[in-house]
Amino acid sequence: LTLSGEFFDKHREEIMHLVHNKVEEQKAQHPLKRLMNVEDQEAGDVVITFTDVHLPRGVGAAIKHAYEGDLDIHYTEEAGIVRVYWRR
Repeated sequence: LTLSGEFFDKHREEIMHLVHNKVEEQKAQHPLKRLMNVEDQEAGDVVITFTDVHLPRGVGAAIKHAYEGDLDIHYTEEAGIVRVYWRR
């Protein structure tokens, strides 16, 4: 899941709080669904990796629902990989 944009920069703490809440909610029901890494990119983007292919889609949808913005979901040819991009 890649998060970017001026709005994200200004509301980063609040959006990351939502990310962690969604992960904890899923982890309570499915213990193997976890956040693996949060990486800050040079351009100001944040890339979050998860243990489950469905989790980034669900987290991205929750962010879009709460803050609007653009959400793009791309499934790769390789099995089990999804790339989700949210920008505002």
